[in-house]
Amino acid sequence: MCWFLLEQNLESFLTYNDPMLKLQAKIHLFFEEGLLSLRKNRKEVWFSTKSNKKRMLVVPYGEDPYFMVASFFTSDDGIESLKMLESILEG
Repeated sequence: MCWFLLEQNLESFLTYNDPMLKLQAKIHLFFEEGLLSLRKNRKEVWFSTKSNKKRMLVVPYGEDPYFMVASFFTSDDGIESLKMLESILEG
């Protein structure tokens, strides 16, 4: 019985305690809501907000675009972009 409860709650427990998983979930939401878009055969990530239609980054060959966006958002240059997208999503 206890093992069943552990299996049921394991996913929510892991997601709750891992900030990178939370960030990945936000990034997928940004794409779903159309705030970010992939172009040129998933090799470029672009902002798609009303005020910003610029390229965010170029995805290196063989890399996952979502991972690259997460890496960008955790950098000094990307934190402001993350805050901006979060504020648009909340508003």
